[in-house]
Amino acid sequence: MRDFLQKKNMNDDVYRYHMKVQIEYASDIHQIIIMSHQSICVRDLQMKLYELFSVPPNGQRLVYKGIDLHCYPNATLESLSFKNNSLIRFVGARFQEYR
Repeated sequence: MRDFLQKKNMNDDVYRYHMKVQIEYASDIHQIIIMSHQSICVRDLQMKLYELFSVPPNGQRLVYKGIDLHCYPNATLESLSFKNNSLIRFVGARFQEYR
């Protein structure tokens, strides 16, 4: 088993996959946990960031080890060699700033 935490028994209210990620945004580092019933993809991360920071996915720039993640929304984090506590640089303007 890799750094992706996986539950052996899956109930409706138990997420099968979850991962802790560090997000560098606005000179701060935030720790977030992403949970899903299926493999976690970049789009899941983008939606979580939208919930937390009000930056829509089309306004997000995510960089991990030199890879522009926002260009690969359907890629799983596992396929990109993510590990728990990986640091992602996040750049984006909040929704209100687009007006």
